[in-house]
Amino acid sequence: MYNPGQCDDYDCEWVELYNDENLTINLSGWTIANKSFDNVNISVGEYLIIARELIDGTDADNESFEAFWGNNDRVWNSLDGNYTAVDGNFSLINGNNIIYLNDSGGVPIANATYDTSAANGDNNTWQLVNENWCGGSPTPGLANACADEEEPPPEEDQYDLELEVKIQNATQNVKAKNLFRLTNLDYKTNQPYMNVTVEFIVKLNDDVEYEDEFTVQFKQTKSTGTGNWTPQSFGEYRLCGKITDAPFEDNDEGNNDACEDITVYENKTAFEDVQENITNTTEGNVSITEKQNAAKNGRDYTIGNYTWATKTTPSTAVLLFVFVLLILVVSLLLTAAGTKR
Repeated sequence: MYNPGQCDDYDCEWVELYNDENLTINLSGWTIANKSFDNVNISVGEYLIIARELIDGTDADNESFEAFWGNNDRVWNSLDGNYTAVDGNFSLINGNNIIYLNDSGGVPIANATYDTSAANGDNNTWQLVNENWCGGSPTPGLANACADEEEPPPEEDQYDLELEVKIQNATQNVKAKNLFRLTNLDYKTNQPYMNVTVEFIVKLNDDVEYEDEFTVQFKQTKSTGTGNWTPQSFGEYRLCGKITDAPFEDNDEGNNDACEDITVYENKTAFEDVQENITNTTEGNVSITEKQNAAKNGRDYTIGNYTWATKTTPSTAVLLFVFVLLILVVSLLLTAAGTKR
């Protein structure tokens, strides 16, 4: 890939080698485009990727071969792909060019000529198919396939999508995320990207409250959660979804739809919670704590046929006024008693 459209040349240029010989080859000291790459062996029938930046380095971006074609965990291992990938320090010209693969003695072993008529910033790569070079979708670690070639039909039982309701409850006026889990039961490493559309409907008391659809893209993953909904009312809901579109014929459509009952809880304030607890309690079972909690809200509360008024604590000024008034009354009484004598 000499001019990647996915990210910058420095991060995403790469070359793929394939060993069609009948023995393992030690590539120590070999060069590509007159530049060295990590020492590695390539086994019979093995694909090898030589990436300009295999793992993201100290540059400002977060792009690299592993970040885009692997799982972006800054380590290249079997979780990224079932093929070997190493670092190289080459740079490919974004124009007409010829690349040489030389052995450790500098002897040319193979070469590749390319021009800008294909794979020029369009996310494709130059590929050798049946001794002819052509542009096509990248297939690192896999056999080449040019864009104009008819893709082989999927293997029998290659894809089986399953839809499941992922949530069990939600809260009123709060967005519920990842309503469904979508799983490819026949997942295989390096499966092609695929877009799958799911339609879903939400019912409350058999009345449709909400319906929508979403499209999720599988990116070399077995399962994914998706779909959002914000319930406006609390109660018992019925959530149903169905896979309506996929880039292939599912070999088992019996698990393409799912329905579950969902409980949506009321989104209440702290005072409303206290009021409900008190209202639903008989007068004989009311605890002091419940009375105190309700009183703290500054409002009267009722239990059965009884109503408690919220108690208010007199302010310091009021208490002082009462105390002074009491002293004056006592003084007047003492004065009156002295006069009578």
